[in-house]
Amino acid sequence: MFTTPSERRLARGFTLVELVSVITVLGILAAVAIPRMETETFQQAAFHTRVLAALRYAQKTAVSHRRPVCVTFPGLHSVSLNIDVAANDDCKTILLIPSANSNQIASGAATALFSEIPESFTFAANGTTSNRTIDFVGGARITIVGATGGVF
Repeated sequence: MFTTPSERRLARGFTLVELVSVITVLGILAAVAIPRMETETFQQAAFHTRVLAALRYAQKTAVSHRRPVCVTFPGLHSVSLNIDVAANDDCKTILLIPSANSNQIASGAATALFSEIPESFTFAANGTTSNRTIDFVGGARITIVGATGGVF
């Protein structure tokens, strides 16, 4: 119950080994975590994911509505969707993307963009299109398999 002065001295503070271990672990975490916190990388990944989702939505909408859906790329930073609601509408009707509440997905970041403006294309009423790839700055890529309309 009672402690001697030598026992109190031993129970006080951290040892040098414990301090060095904690500093080493913090150094390793800082070296790994800080590069991952670059906002450019996150913005590029977010833009890629949003475009991927919009293209999948366009393909699924073409199949479910049995109408062609046109995908256009107004610039390096955006993609827009329109649907052909009548026989000769030529895709003039806006197709709202639920997550954007608009027919357009746009990147607000200067580095989140396509490596070049992709060609516009159309998902047919059965969901098919031509084979294509869409490349992004930073190396990300979206592949569309024409025969199935699969967007990967």
